[in-house]
Amino acid sequence: MKNAAARWRSWLTNRRVDRARWALAIVLLLAAAVLPPVSLYLEGQGMIESARFEIVLGVTSLILALWAVSYNLMLGYAGMVSFAHAAYYGVGAYTVAILLQRYQISYFAALAAAPLVAAIVGIITGFVALRAVRLYFSLLTLAISQLLYSVAEGWYSVTGGDNGINGIVTPDQLTDYPTLYYFVAAIVGVSLLLMFVLTRSPFGAALLAIRENRERARSVGINVKAYELAVYTIAALFAGVAGALFPLVQPSVVPGMLFWTENATPVVVTLLGGVGSFLGPGFGAFIFTGLNNSLSRDFPYQLDVLLGAIVLGVVLLVPGGFASVPGLVAQLRRRVVGEETPSIEAETKGEAIRMIDVARAVEAHAIQSEHIERGKVLLKLEGLSRSFGGLRAVDSVNLEIHEGDRHAIIGPNGAGKSTLFNLITGRMRPSAGRVWFDGRDITGRPAHVVAKAGIGRAFQITMIFPRLTVRQNLQYAMLAHRGRTVQPWGLADRIYRDE
Repeated sequence: MKNAAARWRSWLTNRRVDRARWALAIVLLLAAAVLPPVSLYLEGQGMIESARFEIVLGVTSLILALWAVSYNLMLGYAGMVSFAHAAYYGVGAYTVAILLQRYQISYFAALAAAPLVAAIVGIITGFVALRAVRLYFSLLTLAISQLLYSVAEGWYSVTGGDNGINGIVTPDQLTDYPTLYYFVAAIVGVSLLLMFVLTRSPFGAALLAIRENRERARSVGINVKAYELAVYTIAALFAGVAGALFPLVQPSVVPGMLFWTENATPVVVTLLGGVGSFLGPGFGAFIFTGLNNSLSRDFPYQLDVLLGAIVLGVVLLVPGGFASVPGLVAQLRRRVVGEETPSIEAETKGEAIRMIDVARAVEAHAIQSEHIERGKVLLKLEGLSRSFGGLRAVDSVNLEIHEGDRHAIIGPNGAGKSTLFNLITGRMRPSAGRVWFDGRDITGRPAHVVAKAGIGRAFQITMIFPRLTVRQNLQYAMLAHRGRTVQPWGLADRIYRDE
């Protein structure tokens, strides 16, 4: 009963925090929606100097929000730390500038082309970067960013070299500042909606699984590299949209937009707002723009130092960013009113032993398994071997397992049991021999292909998706095994919920 009450209080607290976050998001959206008329009113009352300046700041914040949220698709949802996102932002801006200035194409056609160009560049460079993982992936993206910067700086005939492309003219339809603001807000809103749908879909579930545990994701049938390349390309596409909107507030596009230091901007904004929170980077974008504007006016020479100190303080004091403020407020409220923090008692080994009904345990009988007829050969190993230099961990294993068989592999530490399982399940390629499953040769096939073929496995060390619920651990495994994770729409948490 005590644990049940604690779970109930914890559930209520989480619901309150979620409602607070949604309320905060609605307040932000309403504030963004009324910014132009409020700015014009305040200017008319003499309370601010220029409504146009405030509207341009709002447009800048919206563009930055789109750029940061697209970056958060990689960092927050797939756990990928990229230092090339500024490059795709710059590619989008350069695409619009080149089509406008060199080919006199309308801005709206150029706006449609920019994300496609950014996505093409993203998929090509992403294919190269994803040949590595973790730190080495990040270093490759950094090199890609510098490579694209060098191209932009040196290709004078197309990009204007280090002079960039200047004098970009805003289309006549967008010369009115409120109209410009709502046009950008509409583009950003549609882009955010598409990304939100994606994160809640089975495709988004696959990204969360990869973020939590790459090896476990492979073992349930997720092609990790393919999904990482897909989200990398999608993030580049939306960064291209943000970059395409940039010339509306800045009539010049220069190579410095692609320089490696510019990659710090989406990272900082995401950290300010909250990694993994969908609208967190949106909050961070408005906060960052406001801080940047006020500090650059009052402390122009200390801007970078002050911004760095503020970001460092947020990361240390509020690790979850401003999106986690409602949760922190809830904790502070409980402390002030003296309410106990909801906690669920962990069952220790000693507690579990104490609770055993010894009398019933003694009377228990072994469970008799049902008799299963032995069928065809399901798993067959032929001369399977694996060597590590001069060490032969698995040596010419021949084995047949029929349908209905229960087979055990027994041996001392170092005998090669785990290596044998890794060879069967695709985590390692054999040095020699073949693996057949249900009549198909699966020798050396990737782990996700072997999993989808019907071979499941458990690991010696428990491997789960730690920050997902028990239900999500089961749901996402089912989604992957049944091939649903390619679906970019629908609510993943409701699929197979009743099974």
